[in-house]
Amino acid sequence: MASTSESDTPSVSNLEEKRSRLCDEFAAIAGTESAVAQCYLAENDWEMERALNSFFEADMERVFDVEELPEKDTTPKAKRQKVEDAPAANCVDLTADSPATTRKPSEEDDGKLSMITWNVDGLDTDNIAERARGLCSYLVLYTPDVVFLQELIPPYVQYLKKRAVSYLMIEGGEEGYFTGMLLKKSRVKFVEREIVAYPTTQMMRNLLVAQVIVNSQKLCLMTSHFESCKGYAAERMKQLHVVMQRMSEAPDDVTVVFGGDTNLRDAEVTKVGLPATVCDVWERLGKQEHCRYTWDTKANNNKTVPYVSRCRFDRIYFRSATKDGVPRLAPDHMALVGLEKLDCGRYTSDHWGIYSTFTAEEKMTTGSESSREHCGDLSCLPPQEIYCTCLIWKVVSITDMESDSKTHSGDDTTPDDWMDLAVDSPDGSPAASPAATQKPSEEEDFKLSLITWNVDGLDLEKRPERSRGLVKYLNLHNPDVVFLQELVPPYVQFLKEQLVNYLMIEGGRNGCFTGMLLKKSRVKLVESEMVAYPTTKMRRNLLVAQVIVNGQKLCLMTSHFESCKENTAERLNQLHVVKRRLKHAPDDVTVVFGGDTNLRDAEVTKVGLPATVCDVWERLGKQEHCRYTWDTSANNNKTFPFVARCRFDRIYFRPAIRRGIPRLAPDHMALVGLEKLDCGRYSSDHWGIYCTFSAE
Repeated sequence: MASTSESDTPSVSNLEEKRSRLCDEFAAIAGTESAVAQCYLAENDWEMERALNSFFEADMERVFDVEELPEKDTTPKAKRQKVEDAPAANCVDLTADSPATTRKPSEEDDGKLSMITWNVDGLDTDNIAERARGLCSYLVLYTPDVVFLQELIPPYVQYLKKRAVSYLMIEGGEEGYFTGMLLKKSRVKFVEREIVAYPTTQMMRNLLVAQVIVNSQKLCLMTSHFESCKGYAAERMKQLHVVMQRMSEAPDDVTVVFGGDTNLRDAEVTKVGLPATVCDVWERLGKQEHCRYTWDTKANNNKTVPYVSRCRFDRIYFRSATKDGVPRLAPDHMALVGLEKLDCGRYTSDHWGIYSTFTAEEKMTTGSESSREHCGDLSCLPPQEIYCTCLIWKVVSITDMESDSKTHSGDDTTPDDWMDLAVDSPDGSPAASPAATQKPSEEEDFKLSLITWNVDGLDLEKRPERSRGLVKYLNLHNPDVVFLQELVPPYVQFLKEQLVNYLMIEGGRNGCFTGMLLKKSRVKLVESEMVAYPTTKMRRNLLVAQVIVNGQKLCLMTSHFESCKENTAERLNQLHVVKRRLKHAPDDVTVVFGGDTNLRDAEVTKVGLPATVCDVWERLGKQEHCRYTWDTSANNNKTFPFVARCRFDRIYFRPAIRRGIPRLAPDHMALVGLEKLDCGRYSSDHWGIYCTFSAE
């Protein structure tokens, strides 16, 4: 096998000769074409062993458990072609569970376009089946009209064709790795495809173009994977120039959207320049920090690298139609997706995806009117509105609870059904996301997952849609425990009806209160208790539950601390109560607190945390994308004349400290709810926090 060392700087001709020899050797060993060999070698820094390992890593057909493919049609294909694929009769649509995929388009939908662009890292074969199912789960959640995909490989495409039959797959290649598009059949009418070659690419890259019609409006959709690596800046700029030329020369009655993994650095874009009619969507929407980095080795550990790199490689460019009388779309929302680890312990890809929506300009609004006024703190309410606390727990039956008692006990037996969610299912049957239907594995026995979220139940505007959004997130993340704040009785009733595999324990019956959801198949309730805050003016309290998960004792706590800046003293009193409970729990018990604390960092410093207790966000490295859970610069559910970014929602953790007791430790955190719903609002004015814990 040829050596890959390049310690001595060779001449250009010697380097070309050496790489040509490596390509020939790779092709001979792998039994593939020289172009494919060049692709794998270039992606692996021309190291033969790494490139071959990548090529032979696994039998992808077997990994995906894809049925034998029909024989390929050997008829030559034109570069321009029309495509209408009918799904196979035995295909199972993993995207059909979503209400949005089964309902008819509404008038509100007519003026909207939603899309995702994502480098799915198909060349990484580790846990690729789980990661592909993860992608389908995101399609269920967001139901985008258009999906741009990069780094696809043939088995991945075959899997998507069989599992996402509500979409039409458009492919940008057939061998090696390539780009593709998914077009929602009920919303997007496909007209024509074109593959535009990059003449000087060394990595088999191209531009995939699709002409489509959405609600009688012409759109030109484009995706590409620009040349990789820092040393290929010149070729990357050539490819950007091709894209910009295509966008600027499109007919004036056509809206043009490009999305893909560009590998661009800002300086390269500056050198090429964007046409006056073309915008970078991230810049157009205010350069929001939580959407900046799509390739972030600090937060995403799918790839092990000896350095930290945070780059905005994935970008969306947009040019609206300019002809008079043609509706003008404009970008109105952007969020990163894929920030949550899957059950396999990895992310869907080493890149975050980008979810973006576009709305007709005449239909765009600057924000919704709030149903109540606040004094600068969104969780501050008029005195007459009551606050309590509430929990949703896992037991055999909700009827086992005595709602008038302050102590509840769960039955010793628990059913083995998982996440029977019946939200908007056409036949009323449970939703069938991968996470919802799987059985617990041995690995899961040593894990705990939770979400804490202030759901803003007092806001009546679009509350049914927002509560359905919450259920969709639970279907996606499948947490063991859910802490909820600002619940109201109708919201609780809806959750009881829809989440039949969770137990709801309420800490209040009137006004607004908190709650918890416990998965019946994972969490056994022993006892719950409501602890009063003696000096609260807003009738806040602490809800405590003793539970058992896989034979391990846990104490779970949630609360909604006093609101408004001027109530600092009372908030400190409430933190003292929680602190004492965390500190003095038995040493064989793991304690987790999560809730809307309304705390400022200076207040926590005054009270202090016990040495055995950690702030989970701080423990996991103070990741910037998880810092602000109440962010009026990114979340416009409430309209304010100021910008506020606060870490009101927090999770505190104390492991069991007795010898011989398994010690859990936090290993992952992500914000949830960052995506607008079809109704044009977010699930809440707060972001939720998703967190997982594993045995050390």
